[in-house]
Amino acid sequence: MQKVRFFRNSFLFILLNFLIVQSGFNQERRTLLRLDSLAQRVKTENGAAEAKTLNQLALRYASVNSKKSLFYALQYIRVSDSLSSKAEKVTFLKKLSEKLAERNEYKNSYLLLQLRDSLKQLMINPTQQTHRNQKNRTEKKANASFYFMMAVLLVSLLAFIYFLWQRRNEKIQLQNLENIRQEWQRKFEETEKQLEARIGKKTVTLQTQLDDLKQKEVALKSELKQAEETNYLKNAFIANMGFDIRTPLGSIIGFANILETELAVRKSKELYNYAANIEKSGYYLLKMLTNIIDLSGLEANTLELKITPVLLDELLKEIEGECTMAAQEKGLIFKVKTDDDLPPVLADKEGLKKVLNQLVDNAIQYTLEGFVTISCTYDDPHDLAVIEVKDTGVGMDKRQKESVSYSLVDRKADTEPSHGSGVGLKLAGKYIAMMNGQMQIASSLEGGTTVTVHMPCSKASEMVVLKEGAKLPEKPDTIVTATLHDLGKLDFFVVEDDRMNRMILEKILSKEGDVTLSSDGDDCLNIVDREAAKKHFFEVMLFDINLPEPWDGVTLMKEIRKKYPPYRKIPFIAQTAYAMAGDKERFLKEGFDSYVSKPIDKNELIGVVRQQLEIFKR
Repeated sequence: MQKVRFFRNSFLFILLNFLIVQSGFNQERRTLLRLDSLAQRVKTENGAAEAKTLNQLALRYASVNSKKSLFYALQYIRVSDSLSSKAEKVTFLKKLSEKLAERNEYKNSYLLLQLRDSLKQLMINPTQQTHRNQKNRTEKKANASFYFMMAVLLVSLLAFIYFLWQRRNEKIQLQNLENIRQEWQRKFEETEKQLEARIGKKTVTLQTQLDDLKQKEVALKSELKQAEETNYLKNAFIANMGFDIRTPLGSIIGFANILETELAVRKSKELYNYAANIEKSGYYLLKMLTNIIDLSGLEANTLELKITPVLLDELLKEIEGECTMAAQEKGLIFKVKTDDDLPPVLADKEGLKKVLNQLVDNAIQYTLEGFVTISCTYDDPHDLAVIEVKDTGVGMDKRQKESVSYSLVDRKADTEPSHGSGVGLKLAGKYIAMMNGQMQIASSLEGGTTVTVHMPCSKASEMVVLKEGAKLPEKPDTIVTATLHDLGKLDFFVVEDDRMNRMILEKILSKEGDVTLSSDGDDCLNIVDREAAKKHFFEVMLFDINLPEPWDGVTLMKEIRKKYPPYRKIPFIAQTAYAMAGDKERFLKEGFDSYVSKPIDKNELIGVVRQQLEIFKR
């Protein structure tokens, strides 16, 4: 029974304190509302009313907010300087100091007391007596405040006990949560171990596969290296064999050309046709060999192209002049049509010419009747030149068109079998791709073929016309005459290490004047020295480029011109079996005045000699 009474009294005590605290909270809320109302009112008041309101705010804020209490106290002293007596201010400061002391704001209370002492020194004695009376009343109030503070501390203590009880409950809840977290952590670690075990097994499998792939990669790299070495050796073999084959092939074509001339004079038609077929077959083999060498150079990335602006109308006129006779021999109609004001294309001139020649040659070769046309238009929106080579020949089927090499091996005609190797079109495609162009083939069996080439243009490009003068002559488009008799008896000096080519050159030039032959550089210098001692200088110098070591045509030409200044005014013509794109420009840049390639064509050689002599006479 006593325990029940004890717990009942405790509960009532706690409840009473709670109600007191709640009452205090409500009282404090109402106090803050009244203070806010007074703070708003003081903004609209002046004079004594403002001083009174500031006094009330300072005193009431003393039990709520010490900083605001000090703020309003200072405002009150400033405003009431002329409205209130110093005794009232001293009393006000003492009262406010005591209120702050009750809230343990001892520092602020001390400051107010110092301010009060300062005012007391300015007061007269009656004022001091009044101040002491006020002090006694304040002390009584302070005693009352002490008991109130004790009550507040008791309530605070109860509140603190309640707070501790709440914290204990929170700790229990946190402990429960921690236990749950540890359980999940344990399960997570077990799952992680299982996953690591699975990943370890999978990693072993993948590592094995990776090792196998690395071994295959090493094997493939080894095979690739061998393939590259093989390709390099193939290209080197083709380049070397190409020169070795071109030399005797040039001799065959040269002798066939001489035979044609002799048999034409004798009017032996049957033998003339034999010689013409020999020359034609030789040129076909030479063309195929040149294509193979160029294709090998393109695949090995050893063939460099010079991308410059090229005038298509001039290039197509050259091709028309070279291919018209071949078309007429087969009874074909051959036409070239171009748009007016075509902008230049950005291409390698020799490479583009070789491509178009190849396409026209194929069209003529595989067309038995009908026509072969070249048309060129300008695609303004895409800044492209569109070149079409169209024929009415045997055409190609779908398999042939899709072939990577564009092979023409299976192209057949009814009366004339085809023997195309496909090298020409493959070479043309690679040339066009290297010049940033595109080549497309549209064809059907017995329906003809259309090859379309798209080349980039540049309207802004300014064509740089090479004014060759005496140093950069082009091959003549037409042969003015097949002889040099009108120029008188000339004096030729030929340096050629191949006996067959010496015979051909001697046969061609002996009818035009005196011919002096030499087989190497040392013999050449001996002859030039001997003749120079006699004040005799040759009129035309024809040098082979590939001579026995230590000489070559370029070095020999430079040595003679350096040693004997008169030869600087005499044409030097290079003749070689080299056939790579850019060879002509390279020899002209080295100092030669012109260039003829093997096999030597009589009409071409005589035309070049005539052109050079006319240039040097100027």
